[in-house]
Amino acid sequence: MGITLGINACVYMPRKSTEQRLRATIARNAPAPGDTPRMRRKKATDRYDARTELSTGQVPRHNDLFSYLTLLGLPVVIVLNEIYLLEDGGLPCTESLHSIGQWAP
Repeated sequence: MGITLGINACVYMPRKSTEQRLRATIARNAPAPGDTPRMRRKKATDRYDARTELSTGQVPRHNDLFSYLTLLGLPVVIVLNEIYLLEDGGLPCTESLHSIGQWAP
C-alpha cells in the first residue's frame, strides 16, 4: 500500500497542455442538449480543469479515494501486525532474530 501511495502522490505528474489544446478542450466540452447527468459532470470538470490550467499555468491534481484509504489503512496494518507479533510471543521459534522473511539464511 505504501508503495502505491508513493507512486500516486509523488511520482505521477500530469503533462501540461498547450494553450490551443486547452481552448479546444473548453470548446469541445460545452454542454449539449442530449447529455446525461454523468456526461454533464465530466464535461464541467474537464472545462474547469482546462480553465484553471489556462489561468494559473498549473495542472490541477485530483486526489483519489484510494490515496485516502491507503493513508487510513497504513496505521491499521501496522497495529494488526504488532498485535499479531506480540500475541504469539514475537518472531516464530524457527526464525533467527536477524532473518528477513524467506530470503535470508
